[in-house]
Amino acid sequence: MSLLSLWIARRYLISPKSHSVINLISIVSAFTVAIPVAAMIVLLSVFNGFDGLIRQMYKNFDPDIRIEAARGKFFKGYPSLSGVEGVQSYSEMVEQTALFEYQDHQFVGTMRGVDSMYKNVIPIEQTLTRGRWQPEFGEINQAILGQGVAHSLGVNVHIYYPLKVYVPKNGPVSPFLPIESVKGEKLFPVGVFSLDAQSDGEYVIVPLRFAQTLVGEKKVSAIAVKLVAGADPNQVKHNLQQLLGDDFVIKTHSEQKQSVYRIMQYEKWGIYTILLLVMVIGAFGIVGALVMLIMEKHRDIETLTAMGLTRDKLKMIFINEGLLIALIGGLIGGVFGGALCWGQARWGWVKLQGQSFLIDYYPVDVHFVDVLLVYLSVVVVAWLMSLITVSVTLRSYKK
Repeated sequence: MSLLSLWIARRYLISPKSHSVINLISIVSAFTVAIPVAAMIVLLSVFNGFDGLIRQMYKNFDPDIRIEAARGKFFKGYPSLSGVEGVQSYSEMVEQTALFEYQDHQFVGTMRGVDSMYKNVIPIEQTLTRGRWQPEFGEINQAILGQGVAHSLGVNVHIYYPLKVYVPKNGPVSPFLPIESVKGEKLFPVGVFSLDAQSDGEYVIVPLRFAQTLVGEKKVSAIAVKLVAGADPNQVKHNLQQLLGDDFVIKTHSEQKQSVYRIMQYEKWGIYTILLLVMVIGAFGIVGALVMLIMEKHRDIETLTAMGLTRDKLKMIFINEGLLIALIGGLIGGVFGGALCWGQARWGWVKLQGQSFLIDYYPVDVHFVDVLLVYLSVVVVAWLMSLITVSVTLRSYKK
């Protein structure tokens, strides 16, 4: 009988002999569903695109896995990581807040000392906009600055002028000689990298030996690990934790920027909720179409009731009618939204303002899970709206 209800509902909707105003209202109702469906697919895909873009940007500066001391800032004497399954290579780092001085300009940022393996772990060379990647030139120490830091200091990498770096000294310091509380060294800026505003507005990359000499510690503050292609980060993290023990804190790439990614997910589902409310409002067109259809088909209702059709099965005819309208609208919206996403990915119709990203147009990435969620939302909203409308309207008819 469910198939009969569906067949009657289809006849009411697209019968070639039926060209009443109700059919026109049904078509309009389908489009009121199609528009929010297309908007949901497009906007969720844009958020996916930005998520992928930002993750790629951070991968150019943050390692696949980062290892730090569970207690204290510096550590040494750890076992080799080369034999751990899933680890391709690793690099030692020293990070310390520092004061940078270049000519008459000063800037407080973070000094990151790196060893010769750093460029094999993190593709930092891909982010260079000026100069070259060469932290060491023989015995000469050199620096690669973030674009924001270079702008604040007025650095010109083509002029061989020293960059002075100051960090606090370890141990007690006399309050009568504040100059003795800091230690300074100089090196020469030779490159500028550009990433996101947070990273390139904070970091200056220097040789590891320079950083260790300046902070007075022949230790490291972190280990950057690059994984073998296809390796599971969580499994490698587990392997490293077993090797290193509880004296170390190990974070995957997602965990290093957990707050950023969490905020992006909150924004994505906030947009989804707003558009879902728009879809609910658009679905009121289905309510009007169903009410008018029930009023028009009152003779059919009386005939079907006389033939023994139960009230529940009668309700299913009109509920199926509402679902068909919503599904047709969802199909139209899905095709239109998918076409917009495909065109944006191929030709970049809508451009980004400014030069803050690696691309100049809005990125899109359609996920099957998002599309499935949108269609499930259409079905649930249409079913609830149709059920309430049909139940209330049919009360005026006797059994």
